[in-house]
Amino acid sequence: MIRRTSLATRKQRRHPEELHKSIQIDQLIDRLTKHALSEKPLMDELQVQTALTVLNKLLPDLSAMQLISDHR
Repeated sequence: MIRRTSLATRKQRRHPEELHKSIQIDQLIDRLTKHALSEKPLMDELQVQTALTVLNKLLPDLSAMQLISDHR
């Protein structure tokens, strides 16, 4: 018996939640970068603050990480 799956079901298997979150993070970073490098503002202050808040929640705080080495 051949089991058929819809295209939507196959696409869901290819895009797990982690990949979806990663794409959203990339889009936020791209938008903030374009805003920062633009001659005129592309985002208002609230949009920038909201994007930064979302990134802070989704990305690890690298300044809080500690490198532990076992060099003797």
